Amino acid sequence: STREAAATAEGNGPLEALDAALRRALAPHLPWLDEVRLADHSVRVLDAVADGSTDGFTDSTALTRVLVVSRDAEREWTTTGVHASVVVAAMQALTDALAHKALRAAGRPRASVPAS
Repeated sequence: STREAAATAEGNGPLEALDAALRRALAPHLPWLDEVRLADHSVRVLDAVADGSTDGFTDSTALTRVLVVSRDAEREWTTTGVHASVVVAAMQALTDALAHKALRAAGRPRASVPAS
């Protein structure tokens, strides 16, 4: 079932504020959430999309890439979000980081990557 939640928070910049609001909304439902820390992040504006595709972006739309480094007591992992909106890109990266931790907390093994 789908639940809606609303939360506001402050932080040192928009990504940290979004992280704090997301945590405030999800904390009652995720007992392991306080184990995860936002260790680092970076935001980069990528070149404008100029392929004329019908993906909703115009030829002058620049994409933003947000890299989020998360950490718990045992591991560190990086997730990425890419979108024309920095807020959407940040939310993608933050929610993917929490999804990674949720899979770990549920005991699901990490997918192995073949050596090249």
